[in-house]
Amino acid sequence: MRRTLKRHRGKNFSVAEERILHQLVDTHKDVLSNKKNDAATWKLKSDTWAKIAEEFCTQSGVVRNWEALRDKYTNTKRKERRCNGETLGYFSSQSEELNDYTDGNCLSESCYPSLIDFEESEILAPSEPQYEASYSECSQDAKKNYWVAGVALLKMQQQYHRDENARQAERHSIEMEKHRLELHNLRLKNHLLELEIEERFERR
Repeated sequence: MRRTLKRHRGKNFSVAEERILHQLVDTHKDVLSNKKNDAATWKLKSDTWAKIAEEFCTQSGVVRNWEALRDKYTNTKRKERRCNGETLGYFSSQSEELNDYTDGNCLSESCYPSLIDFEESEILAPSEPQYEASYSECSQDAKKNYWVAGVALLKMQQQYHRDENARQAERHSIEMEKHRLELHNLRLKNHLLELEIEERFERR
């Protein structure tokens, strides 16, 4: 019977390997996230990483030592935090631009064609070949999600302005009706006063 040999890989991790690594770390996160710095805790963490290396080899068929797995995971999380910070800053600036659009009474879809075009082009574009990439990289999907959120925000602001315009029109209509009734009431009072004056003259 042919025996399956474990493959030794170099520095680069495939997408499947990264996914397996993250799943294994998540399974043991209670131990790995312990903030204590005593010798017993460090020993427990080292043993846990060794166990992760064994499980990684079993699931992926690739032999990697636990130090390489730990370094890979640590670098990935560090780059993810940096990437998330950059993306949040990017979305914040885009949100300010969206507010500028709505503050300028730009309420039609023609005011933001770049956002719609981007969204549609991403949905309709043919899929690209898969490639090995780190979880830490800012993927195109993440950028698209922030653009979609920006479009949703703009549409919500549009609806708010429409509702506000409708409320203002309703308030204006009520004020005009109130003014009309006040004028009518004033005319009735004047007419009544004229009748009273005429009646007094007739009595004389």
